Amino acid sequence: MMDIFKVVYDGDTIGFFPATTWCQASKTGANFHRKQTGENVPWEHVTTTWVNPKHYEQEGVPEELYATPSSTDENSSVENDLATA
Repeated sequence: MMDIFKVVYDGDTIGFFPATTWCQASKTGANFHRKQTGENVPWEHVTTTWVNPKHYEQEGVPEELYATPSSTDENSSVENDLATA
């Protein structure tokens, strides 16, 4: 499962990016910023922080980034199917 990271440059939030590592999120965020503004920002110059899933709504993470069913929900349905078989 990918985590969600908040990427900030010069005090402004670039956005929220799903990634497996903060480094991957930093590179994605810097590339997104370059495409949006034309300003070439090295990924090392952005600040990237992991967002705790308990705080997604509080941080303003778009729902489409985390509203997908979790793997535990899928496993539960498989276990229920096996239990009824």
